[in-house]
Amino acid sequence: GEYERSIYFYKKFHDTEMEEKDAKLAQKLNSVTAQFKMEQSQQEKEIYRLKNIELKQKANELEAKTRELEESYQNVTTISKIGQSITSTLNLEKILNTVYNNVNDLMDATTFGIGVLEEENNEIKYELFIEESKRMPILSTALDDPNSYGAWCIRNRREIMINDAEEEYLSYIKENRKFVVGSKMVSIIYYPLMVENTIVGMVTVQSKEKNAYTKYNLDTIKALASYIAIAINNAKKSQKLSKEIQERKEVQSQLEQANLKLINKSNLDGLTNIPNRRNFDEKIEVEWKRLRREKSHLALMIIDIDYFKEYNDNYGHLAGDYCIVKVAKALQNTLKRTADFVARYGGDEFVAILPYTDADGAMQVAEEMKEKISRLNIEHKFSGVADRISITIGISTIIPSPKSNIENFINMADRALYLAKRKGRSRVGSIIEKRSVIRM
Repeated sequence: GEYERSIYFYKKFHDTEMEEKDAKLAQKLNSVTAQFKMEQSQQEKEIYRLKNIELKQKANELEAKTRELEESYQNVTTISKIGQSITSTLNLEKILNTVYNNVNDLMDATTFGIGVLEEENNEIKYELFIEESKRMPILSTALDDPNSYGAWCIRNRREIMINDAEEEYLSYIKENRKFVVGSKMVSIIYYPLMVENTIVGMVTVQSKEKNAYTKYNLDTIKALASYIAIAINNAKKSQKLSKEIQERKEVQSQLEQANLKLINKSNLDGLTNIPNRRNFDEKIEVEWKRLRREKSHLALMIIDIDYFKEYNDNYGHLAGDYCIVKVAKALQNTLKRTADFVARYGGDEFVAILPYTDADGAMQVAEEMKEKISRLNIEHKFSGVADRISITIGISTIIPSPKSNIENFINMADRALYLAKRKGRSRVGSIIEKRSVIRM
């Protein structure tokens, strides 16, 4: 019956129960909140982990791209270096070696070759073909060879890129046979060398490994091929020009020799092969002017074979020609100085020019000439002075001056010859200015 206390305790119970519920609810809420925060934290950690993975992947990709860019830059630098080097020379061998020595920096080139198109022979000449660092002898293949990758490349003006020759060769050749003695290559690139749409050859790189080449490698060869084509084209033009120059030089030399022979022939006597009358006329004029400047002596001889008509009439023309040739050689052999000159004047007459020679010197040479002819010992039974061939010589000597002339000088020698003949022949007549001297 204590209702008030009952209500009081019930209220207490109710309040306590509510507090307990609130405490449990708060505890549950705290637990849920803690769980949520923990899950949120785990989610954030996972997000961070995934972000880190993504960042690492991007960093790796960036690093790979950086390496690729660095490699590309290095390749571009190498290609540029090769290009500058080979386009600055016209030496084909230097071009080939420069390309080979640098191409392995760009890609795997177990085999490397450069073929030059020779249109005149309709063939490809492999000026350079190196397999595993060993240079092969110069090889050639016909342009229409159905089993040549190089021939296909040039005929079609298109590149070839094969990464498994055993499987892919049928697109280009009929038979997958060996090109050279050595290891069989599996990955192959061929690229045509062209200058202004004119094909000059092809370049090839090959590897023993499958899938050795990518489009990037093909693009590298493409870039390199432009420089190689220009360099080879320039070298071929230079070789052609050098050959033409050499041929022209040879032709010019032949023409000069022919002209010299023609000039010599026109200036030489056909029978005796010593200078002729025309050559004498040119020589006397040159020496006259020179010695007039130098105010030095000039001597002239006119030499006549004694009784040559009688010799010719009795011994015959062949014997007469033989006699003239012998006399000509003997007269020429008498001269000691390079400036001295002897020529056939006509028929059985000869002339000699002796620069820097006075009357005494000329007389001495004349006596030596007479002695040389005597030693020939050519029989002449019909001579009026001896039974052997002999000569009569007329000499004129002068110091040329503006008051004198060549015609009078020659006439002086002719008069000296005439005087010697009148005295009996086989002797020497000399006129010094206007003074005459006759010697036996």
